[in-house]
Amino acid sequence: MKLVFVNPNNTDSMTRKVQATAQSLLPDGVIVEAVGNKKGPGSIPGQADGDAAIPGMLEEVQLAIDRGADGVVIACFDDAG
Repeated sequence: MKLVFVNPNNTDSMTRKVQATAQSLLPDGVIVEAVGNKKGPGSIPGQADGDAAIPGMLEEVQLAIDRGADGVVIACFDDAG
């Protein structure tokens, strides 16, 4: 099984933390990838940033699906998109 976690912002350190945390919690054999939103804001402290994150985040979701992900998780505390 391959899961892709999409960080809606473009902060590489957060994307790496998401991947490390997910991998540590999921069973062996689950492939975990994490990607950041290359077109997104550096953080999402408010609605305007969340709105700005949507187009790039949805592109990353589609790319994950196209690469054969079995599941995609939007890795955000808020409801971005």
